[in-house]
Amino acid sequence: MADLARGRFPRVLQCRLFLTLENIFVVFSILVFSRALVFSLLDAGNLDSVGGLNTNGEEPPVISQPKIFWLYLSIYLGTGLLILPRIHMVIRALLAERYVLLLLVLAALSCLWSTDPRESLMKAIALTACSLFGVYLAIRYNTRQQLQLLAAAFSIIMIASVFVAIFVPQIGVMHGIHEGLWCGVFLHKNALGGFMLLAGTVFFLLTTQVSKIRFLYHAAFWLALFLLTMSCAKSSLLSWMILFTALGVYFAWHLRPKMAAIALVSIVLALSSFLVQYQYKVMPPILLAQVSASAAESIGASSSGAQLTAAFEAAQSDAPPGAFDATGASRVQLWGHLWDKIRERPWLGYGVGGFWRGMQGPSADIWKLVQWETPGGHNGFIDLWLDLGVIGLGLLILSIAVALTAGVTPLVKGAIDLDLLFPVVTMLGLCLTKIAEGGLFGANILTWILFVTAVINVQKQCAKRISPLPRPHQSTG
Repeated sequence: MADLARGRFPRVLQCRLFLTLENIFVVFSILVFSRALVFSLLDAGNLDSVGGLNTNGEEPPVISQPKIFWLYLSIYLGTGLLILPRIHMVIRALLAERYVLLLLVLAALSCLWSTDPRESLMKAIALTACSLFGVYLAIRYNTRQQLQLLAAAFSIIMIASVFVAIFVPQIGVMHGIHEGLWCGVFLHKNALGGFMLLAGTVFFLLTTQVSKIRFLYHAAFWLALFLLTMSCAKSSLLSWMILFTALGVYFAWHLRPKMAAIALVSIVLALSSFLVQYQYKVMPPILLAQVSASAAESIGASSSGAQLTAAFEAAQSDAPPGAFDATGASRVQLWGHLWDKIRERPWLGYGVGGFWRGMQGPSADIWKLVQWETPGGHNGFIDLWLDLGVIGLGLLILSIAVALTAGVTPLVKGAIDLDLLFPVVTMLGLCLTKIAEGGLFGANILTWILFVTAVINVQKQCAKRISPLPRPHQSTG
């Protein structure tokens, strides 16, 4: 223990086998927190109750599932063991990132005023545990290592998504109102689209580095954009265009025309897909061939393409509000109703997990008004406001503002710096996608973990820049 107290790591933590196992644990944890195929651990009867799993954090039925509980608990214990030798670094990082720390403290205290104190306490504990995993990633690995670990996890997700979409369409392709759209190893197409945006940025940044497998990073980048297109997640496509426009301008400014050209081509492809989706409401024409087997059966196997299209349009007209125009009037209407609920508890909110509890919570009023059993507010900032009020939202915005100000200024004035570019791009990508989707702040979700890692990364890099250089030793002889 004396070695740990002095910051000296035991030899077992430095051996190659342990480092390999540690990396495997991190990749496995990233996969679990991403919710990729996590629903396969649930009982079939509970699948309907976790419809919001990828958009609004952990739902009570999922927490009560023993398989999921033990899976998360094993990750918490593993993280605790790994941060034990670095506990002083973790404490220092949290104290320096005071807004995130205050947000976690506020979440823990929210059980005092929550509409469901037990649920808020459980989620606050899980939120703290997964946040520690994000801090651990930032202090344990450098930027390139973090990118490589994320690339490994995203590669598994992408390959598995293509496989299940083609060979196991009952899992990888959506049915019903989003018939034919790819969801891959997730429950919903928007989850696949959001993670493909993150995957695209990870692989794009890796292509900027000299590597023997850089061609694989290029291939993975285009595969991420392909999967994003197949998911038809409009908010993620729009976020891709905004984010890669900024990246294209950044690399053009720093005289990296090849990287700027790659960003530009990806923007054109994303824009084309977005416009086609806007025209056809749900999917580009190439996907019309995958329109529901049930629709085909209902009008006969020999039906023409015009008949299929007519049947699909009829299905659109019968769909619930917000099912197709996901970024349109339905969400604006939802946000208007949520504003009325926010005004009832503006300062401290309803407690973590205290609002979206189906017909048992305040969300019941929203469901009745919009005639739409939405699992969340489809806006990460509004969901946080509902949970922790304007105080919690203010702490998050302050954390974002401080980190972006500290990170963007050196990027604009200096040379290309991957150590700062990666966390800044991650934060921008998360903020863009969560304007129209939930899940920015929540327990056991990868987006929040990556946010925590990003702000700690910025803090770590800024600390290096302001620390004084050691003075050269002067001989007195």
